[in-house]
Amino acid sequence: MKKTVFVCFLAVLFLMVGCNAGKKPSQGSDETTAHLEKITVNNKVFSINEINNGIRDVFNTQLYYYPDGLLNQFAYKQIEYDLYFSSRQVTPLSFPLVYIFVTNVEHPLSTEQSPRLYRFGVCMTEYGLQSYFYESGAFFISPQEKWGTCPPEGTKYLGHYSMDLSRITQPIHEEMTDQWKQGVETSVRLYMDNNNFYREDSKNLQEGKYNVYIQGFSQSDVDSTIIFEHENGQVYQGRYYFVHEVAEGKPADLNHVERIEDVDAAYIEYLDKLKKNAAFHMVYDVVGQEDSSIVP
Repeated sequence: MKKTVFVCFLAVLFLMVGCNAGKKPSQGSDETTAHLEKITVNNKVFSINEINNGIRDVFNTQLYYYPDGLLNQFAYKQIEYDLYFSSRQVTPLSFPLVYIFVTNVEHPLSTEQSPRLYRFGVCMTEYGLQSYFYESGAFFISPQEKWGTCPPEGTKYLGHYSMDLSRITQPIHEEMTDQWKQGVETSVRLYMDNNNFYREDSKNLQEGKYNVYIQGFSQSDVDSTIIFEHENGQVYQGRYYFVHEVAEGKPADLNHVERIEDVDAAYIEYLDKLKKNAAFHMVYDVVGQEDSSIVP
């Protein structure tokens, strides 16, 4: 395994953030009217409307693929949220972050003595918001100021908004070129031919025929989910890093390729949707090391 691990939605970073520092706007105060009207990322200017549309797309994409996942209580509801922007590039791959503080849905860990709300972070490039949450968690709020939000230091306030999530639709992913698909096929084949990424051989891809899928993604995404589905029904899942940048003659840059132990009904539903919206699909055989010379 190599390179810095970029956090995926299925392994979200659960942060417990204390609201004990910094000045924060609260609903109903004069501060809520003083906010930026646009932001700039890598010399590309985005309106607040474009950011809100991007946030809707993130919620829609995650709720489409994972209707019973961590965001299921947001489905088919009207949410209210405070919006902030950080250009400090605090993520491992140095992307700015848009923060969403949902102010009308309490976190399951919330109690009367320790109220908590949801906080999400989405990475942003010059192409827009990525299609999954970089971080997801809960933050503590003061019982005396229940709907106040606590932004990270150095963030800029973008205003208070509402969003209707009553309609979940099939996401629109980037349409990839034939040249990209050919490069990905070569790179994934090289990865599968190597197949020695774990000391325990049982953790590597087992011999046999695989259907390989890459989940559809947006122009602003830098990684995506890759699936190896064995002919016997076993499924391996991992992350395809730098998915737009296919290095000629090199194995695909994958990480956390591991067998899914519990392929239940919910996961099968997810796989069906992924296959329907896959950016890439191929069939390839993994053979034993002693037979590697006959790989086509």
